[in-house]
Amino acid sequence: MPVARPETSDSRIIAHVDMDCFYVQVEQRKQPHLRGQPTAVVQYNSWKGGGLIAVGYEARKDGVKRSMRGDEAKKVCPQIQLVQVPVARGKADLTIYRNAGSEVVSILARKGRSSVHGLMKYTLTSLMLLRQC
Repeated sequence: MPVARPETSDSRIIAHVDMDCFYVQVEQRKQPHLRGQPTAVVQYNSWKGGGLIAVGYEARKDGVKRSMRGDEAKKVCPQIQLVQVPVARGKADLTIYRNAGSEVVSILARKGRSSVHGLMKYTLTSLMLLRQC
């Protein structure tokens, strides 16, 4: 029968960091006037206003969902700010989002050994909270 042992200071901690609406928060950091505004990020394909790939919390309150197209989101939330993913050579340029994601992982890594498994959604709010640790 196994015997319970007290945990030591080097115990392993597993944390799932689900950072929702990451692209929106990257854009809000880049464009501060978007903070507090209903905002969504749309893919570079502009058909029917582009597909929403990230929806901020303010827009969600008004019923905007990630499965919508930009035109539909504007009907549900006329004041929504739609920000298009940057484009380079005819394709989505995700550099700004990748760099911000690397920032988050770097901060997490400062607190100990860290690894990223699977898909993570990053949020800059969490990044700011982590900096306070």
